[in-house]
Amino acid sequence: MEQHNTGNQNSGGPRLFTRLSLNQIIQHLVVVTIFFTSVATGMPQKFPHMPYAKPLFALLGGPEIAPVIHRICGLLWFVMLGYHSCYLIFRFISEG
Repeated sequence: MEQHNTGNQNSGGPRLFTRLSLNQIIQHLVVVTIFFTSVATGMPQKFPHMPYAKPLFALLGGPEIAPVIHRICGLLWFVMLGYHSCYLIFRFISEG
């Protein structure tokens, strides 16, 4: 767990607190990755006339592969929604 030094008002020494757990950090990284991949594969589909569309499609496997990647990202959004919902439920149950 990541700890930060904030300074303790009572003793003048450092006070540590946890910002995000490893699980939360991984969740954030996965969601950010899914988001940017969705944007990279979706924008050329929505705006194929833009100058960036053709090179981006080429980078992502062409107009045959990019939509498949985009759909997989959509599925992963729902998987992460389910995982995060379960994580929150179990976290609040365990904290009482």
